[in-house]
Amino acid sequence: MSIEQDLRKIPLFKDLATEELSALAEATRLQRNQKGDLVVRKGDPGDALFLIRSGKVRVFTMDEEGQEIALNIYGPGDFFGELSLLDGLPRSASITTLTDCELLVLGRDEFAAQLEAHPRMVMRILAALTVRLRTTTERAERMAFLNIYGRIALQLLDLAEEHGRPAQQGIEIDMDLTPEDLASLAGVDLSGLERVLKFYQDAGLVETDWPRLVVRDADGLRQRLTWHRRKRLV
Repeated sequence: MSIEQDLRKIPLFKDLATEELSALAEATRLQRNQKGDLVVRKGDPGDALFLIRSGKVRVFTMDEEGQEIALNIYGPGDFFGELSLLDGLPRSASITTLTDCELLVLGRDEFAAQLEAHPRMVMRILAALTVRLRTTTERAERMAFLNIYGRIALQLLDLAEEHGRPAQQGIEIDMDLTPEDLASLAGVDLSGLERVLKFYQDAGLVETDWPRLVVRDADGLRQRLTWHRRKRLV
C-alpha cells in the first residue's frame, strides 16, 4: 500500500483533496521501530509529525520523583507530535512503542511548505485537531466527576473500545499493559488500582492475569460510571 493511501486512512488527512494528499505523501517518509523504542523524548525539538501506520505507542511524562505517568495510548490511524510541529516548541511528553511499529514521519519544514502551497489544507487540519482537543476535554470533564471506582471503569471501557478484541469471556484489551500503566492512565495510585480491580474481578466484571486484561461485563462497568460519583462514594 502506498504512503498516499495510508494518509487517506488517517483522520487528520482524510478530507484533503487528491493533489494536497499527493503533495504530503511526497514529503513523508516511512520509519520502522521495534517494541520498546523511544521515539520521542520530552524536551526534544518538535521537528516532525508522526502518523501510526501499524502498531501502538505509549505517551508518558515524568513526575518530580522521576516516576513515569502514562498519558495515553495510540494505535493505527492516530497521530502525535502535532503541537510541537505547529508551534515549534520542545516536546511536551515522551513516546515509546508498545509493539513493533511503522510510522509515517512528516518533517516540520516540509509540513509548513505544504500548508503554504495548499491554504485549504490549513482549515481541514485545524478541524481535525479541534476534534482531538474536544474529545480530550470531554474525557477530562468526565474523569473529574468520578471517584476511583468510576475512573478505573471509564479507563477500562475506553481501552476496550479502542484496543479491544473479542474473547471467549468478553473483550480482551490487546496490548502489553502493566498495572502501573493502567494506574497512570486512570490517575490513581497502584494500591488503589489493585483494590478496585479485585472488587471488579470478584463481581465478575473484569479478569486480570497481567499482561492479560479482559473486560467480561462492559454493561456492568458502565453502570459503575453512574454509581461511583464523588458525591456518592469517596
